[in-house]
Amino acid sequence: MNTQHTQPNLGKLRSWAAKGLVALRGTYLLPHGHLIPFLEPYWKEKEIETGLNWMSGNEPKQLDQKWIEARFLDATRQHGIAVATSSGRTALSLALCALKRMRPDRNEVIIPSYSCLALLDAVVCSGLSPVYADVGYDLNVTEQTVSPLLTKKTLAVVIVHLGGEYANDTKVIRRKAEQYGAVAIEDLCQALGGKEGEKHWEAEAPMAIYSFGLGKNLMATAGGMLVARTALDSILIEKSKLNSENPTRAPSRFSYILKAHYRKGASLLFPRPSMPVLPFKSSYEYNRMDLLDVQLLDRQLDRMDEILQLRRRNANTMLATLQNSPKLRIAGKDDQNVWTKFIVLADNTHNAQRMRSMLTKSGIETETMYTPLHLRKEGARYSRWVLPVTEEIYPRVFNLPVRPSLSPKEILYIANTTKRLLARIEKTDAR
Repeated sequence: MNTQHTQPNLGKLRSWAAKGLVALRGTYLLPHGHLIPFLEPYWKEKEIETGLNWMSGNEPKQLDQKWIEARFLDATRQHGIAVATSSGRTALSLALCALKRMRPDRNEVIIPSYSCLALLDAVVCSGLSPVYADVGYDLNVTEQTVSPLLTKKTLAVVIVHLGGEYANDTKVIRRKAEQYGAVAIEDLCQALGGKEGEKHWEAEAPMAIYSFGLGKNLMATAGGMLVARTALDSILIEKSKLNSENPTRAPSRFSYILKAHYRKGASLLFPRPSMPVLPFKSSYEYNRMDLLDVQLLDRQLDRMDEILQLRRRNANTMLATLQNSPKLRIAGKDDQNVWTKFIVLADNTHNAQRMRSMLTKSGIETETMYTPLHLRKEGARYSRWVLPVTEEIYPRVFNLPVRPSLSPKEILYIANTTKRLLARIEKTDAR
């Protein structure tokens, strides 16, 4: 009897199984960003253990806001007053309220329109008026875009180091603001850890703000910091007004982060849980940093050098692979950069959309950047004029993942896949 046709062909079974997994990955996992997520906190055993112990009541509460403020000043080698807040937005609000207390005759704050909505919210909630500045092609404000906006009504100028790239005209903008009696506030929410030699970029800034929310170099569940070297008395008055968050909010954020970003096995087959609105929204209120976030930030400060090194490693892999593409320009590739975000600009809006769609189908999740503030419903009423560079570039911008938790194999896959897809677009456009 010939048994060749009655026994299962293991080779064929393996082939069918492999094809089934590929189909599953292609039709479900990859479109949902489960192969290589854009965002994932760089938390290890200490951070996760800290959060779990906190939620079970076993974490000792020996660290407080005063402790983390002193530790942060030491880690960034700065002097002045540090204030631990519930978010970067809160830190900016506190700074603006302190300045307004000193100069009630001034009511304008210059901010880049190509920036986070939190900047606009902080200005408006402080009872002040935003004045939108255009950006250069590196996506940061310049002396040329800021200087014409300075008047005797200017209270502050917010200089954002977008994506971790140092704004090259920072020092001259500081001086110009000072000449008008205004204060430069440096936004390092995406640029913590940037240095020139051994000196941190913000070491001479009158004020600097930071964020420790999702996607930042150091991540708690939320949190921010203000470091000030001016208006100190007013800062202390405003600091005394900060409230405490509802004690359930930070644990809720921690629980969500674990469920959304630390899934294994069969859980990957299901969509990520929805982000709970109220716990994250409460961090934008006028609150001090929650004590759980203090503990998490303390653990993350231990890893700061490691995190920055891994971001540079991943960015360098991307740069080496993508530097010659005519279809994709890398923002900040020639400047000082800590690569909190790897920002790219497609040559046109259509190709930006095509590229992102193709990357998603290849299992690489990308991130949308910003809709300019002056084009948003919330900010249009404050718009005074056209901002040509901002309006030209924003539909072409998106971010590729370079987070520190990516493995060398994953970052090579991202780089090589992006290069291959760009070549396909170039070939199609050449027809």
